[in-house]
Amino acid sequence: MNYKVTAMAGLLVSAPAMAGVINHNGMSYETVSWTSLSTETNTATGTAGSVNFTFSSMELSSESVTSSNFDTGMMQSISFRGGLEGLTSLTFDRSVASVLIFVGNPGDVTPQTLFGRSVWDFDDALDVSVAASDYEQGFTISEGNLLDNALVPNYQVGGSIEVTGTNLTSLLWDQSTNGGSDQMLISFAIATVPAPSTAIALMVPGLLAGRRRR
Repeated sequence: MNYKVTAMAGLLVSAPAMAGVINHNGMSYETVSWTSLSTETNTATGTAGSVNFTFSSMELSSESVTSSNFDTGMMQSISFRGGLEGLTSLTFDRSVASVLIFVGNPGDVTPQTLFGRSVWDFDDALDVSVAASDYEQGFTISEGNLLDNALVPNYQVGGSIEVTGTNLTSLLWDQSTNGGSDQMLISFAIATVPAPSTAIALMVPGLLAGRRRR
């Protein structure tokens, strides 16, 4: 199996003293800590700073948490089926301004951790963009806020997606597939207020691996 590693740029990470905080597009994002996972109910709960939230999907693949290092800091990722037909949601106990969605696990040689043939449909009212990708044309956002992978069927990709809205208390996307169930890792960082103008930020290349299937 051949694989390719490329630098992923575009995210600003705060100084080490502010561990767990990512600065991106003038916003301060706090990374998620998972507190419970259930494959029976296919839900997970967690916290990001002062925000409590619930993640719900069609199938959680495991009740274990994976440490993922995106070079913006260590994050806790969980595994779910991102290509099954149905609705996936995040609900918050207070409104948030923006969410970063991290897909995959940098340096992991297992392609099942990445985004393959899935298609995610976000609400048209949201501002959805690719924050970073392991390929220049890896993730794509098409008209109607459809997120997919321009490189399928040969590659699975990783990266991060930025979703911004007004007073978000929930974030939902309708999942479909181009022929694969796509078990993948996912994690989040949540912004509630603009980043301080005095924050020290460094441009950091986050490494993610895209894999060519046999």
